[in-house]
Amino acid sequence: MTNHLDVPRIEADEILSPKKVAPHTEWRPTAIGLRESWELAVGVIVDKGLYKKSLTIEFICHQTLKPYRTNYKFSLFLSAHGRLQRVYQLDTTSAPICDEGEHGWPHQHIGQDRVGFSSNYPVNFE
Repeated sequence: MTNHLDVPRIEADEILSPKKVAPHTEWRPTAIGLRESWELAVGVIVDKGLYKKSLTIEFICHQTLKPYRTNYKFSLFLSAHGRLQRVYQLDTTSAPICDEGEHGWPHQHIGQDRVGFSSNYPVNFE
C-alpha cells in the first residue's frame, strides 16, 4: 500500500545504498498485558561515524497471546520539512493469519513500492 508520505523508489534506493549503523539503545515498552508491545527508535550513523540527522530507524515488536503471534516492523524514515517520510519498511510476523498477497502477509516497502514475500520464501512461521 503506497502512502503519500513514502519517498519515490529511486530516492529510496539512493538513501539505502550507503552503509549505515545505529547506536545501541534500549527497548521502550509501549503496552504490557495480553498484548505486549515494545519500540526502539534511534538515529542513524553513516560512514565515518557521522549522524545522518534526517534519518531515523524504528523497530516495533507486538506480541499477542490469543492467538499467539509476534509481529515485527522495521522502518527507516527520512525527516523532510517537518514530516517523516518512509524510505523502507519490513513488516513480518511469526504466524501470518491471512492469505499470501494480502497486506497482512509478510512484505516490505521500498519507497513507494510494496514487495510481498511468496509462501515459498524461506521463512519459518513456527
